[in-house]
Amino acid sequence: MADDYRDGIAFDGERFLPIEKAMVPLEDRAHQFGDGIYEVIRIYQGTFFKLEEHMKRLERSAQAVALTLPYEMSKIMELIEKARLASECKEAALYIQVSRGAARRDHPFPDAPARLTMTVRPVFTEKTTALRRLGQRVMTTEDIRWSWCYIKSLNLLPNVLMKQRALDAGFNDAIFVRDGLVTEGTSSNIAILRDRTLYTHPANQAILHGVTRHVVLELAREIGISVVEKAFTVKELKEADEAFTMSTIAEIVPIRQVDEALIKNGNVDEFELTHLLQERFAAQHSRDLVK
Repeated sequence: MADDYRDGIAFDGERFLPIEKAMVPLEDRAHQFGDGIYEVIRIYQGTFFKLEEHMKRLERSAQAVALTLPYEMSKIMELIEKARLASECKEAALYIQVSRGAARRDHPFPDAPARLTMTVRPVFTEKTTALRRLGQRVMTTEDIRWSWCYIKSLNLLPNVLMKQRALDAGFNDAIFVRDGLVTEGTSSNIAILRDRTLYTHPANQAILHGVTRHVVLELAREIGISVVEKAFTVKELKEADEAFTMSTIAEIVPIRQVDEALIKNGNVDEFELTHLLQERFAAQHSRDLVK
């Protein structure tokens, strides 16, 4: 990686530059209102994983919030590839954000062009690798987010607050519960396994339609695991044979404890199907590299 970009590279809407030198306008609506959308795409061995799926979700999020992307998708893909190449990162994450633009602070949509920014940063896998091996402890909490969680918007304050509350209480993460049903984690989807059947919340407005989630469900079906997209209760989560979260950066992470209840006595070594899915997922992104 070039010395100037050793901590990653940024695109500030006009040019590529080192992350620490990038700035956004004070009156950017992302800053003032959280008025925008984003995506995070994993780079494995210098190659994007499921880039098209992420970009399709970016377009869906933009449409859902009536935001016109500042460039055609072909131009966005070109900028993304330039960022990857300039960063020289082999194991990394690309973060792309689109705000409604910069204008005098006022609630109605401004007469201003949308603003696209992005970063590419190295991903250091020691922490996530350890979690995938040892499992995580999670606490349940009321889902205080808005109703349109399927939109990957910048409005993440509830997620931030509950994540920090979980960390302060000695857990790794928080799991949202709405009307008695488990929805998802602060930055992940969640699934349980019971009698060789995988249960996960249906992809409706209450959860983000995770790209990793979609891949995992396909892999589960391929290896003969029944998949049921149906919400489950906290009790069902605690009494599951296995449980895990799914996300772009952490991938598939087993859950060994929910609140004070241990899943399978807290021994994730016995999570046979979760480990099999982890192996198949690793093989999937390795296989995609040679396509």
